[in-house]
Amino acid sequence: MIAHGDELGRGQSGNNNVYCQDNELAWVEWGLQDWQRDLLAFSRRVVDLRTSHPVFRRRRFFDRGSGGGAGGEVGDIAWFTPTGDAMTDEGWSQGSARSLMVFLNGDAIRDPDRRGGRVVGDSFLVVFNAHDKPITCTVPGAAYGGGWLVALDTSDDQIGIVSVFDDATTLVPGVEFTVTDRSIVVLRRPVAEGP
Repeated sequence: MIAHGDELGRGQSGNNNVYCQDNELAWVEWGLQDWQRDLLAFSRRVVDLRTSHPVFRRRRFFDRGSGGGAGGEVGDIAWFTPTGDAMTDEGWSQGSARSLMVFLNGDAIRDPDRRGGRVVGDSFLVVFNAHDKPITCTVPGAAYGGGWLVALDTSDDQIGIVSVFDDATTLVPGVEFTVTDRSIVVLRRPVAEGP
């Protein structure tokens, strides 16, 4: 959730409830510094990603987990360890685990569009790295997609760090890639390039 000015780095000195104050704590400074312009551009990219892809705008909870891709149906959501293996109960209970991946299936959206038609969109693999060190991740098996493009990397140069990906990077199943510490990488599988 983005609240009034978050996209500009307006931190309100840590006060999340300034509605009753009429002072610089609640005011928005519209003369943006360079880092604020960069943050605003990044925020716009994230909002555009969400509004452009129906898999991020679901009206219902996910209900069909993955069949694991080994002959089973690929559901609307699947969770993976950084090694590309399906997340197990044991994996969820490891206190030291600081990274995971989630597959969001754009081919398994149950909600109809406004006219009752089927909604199909791109699928996404979102990689979260909460560790204080970079991690190596492996793209899950071909059942989830044959080619992935980098849609967003929170460590990219828009916020002062150089991305490990270039614009032409396509990741295929089994390929390893590095995710910078404390960052998120969003990979996109276009509809036309399904499994």
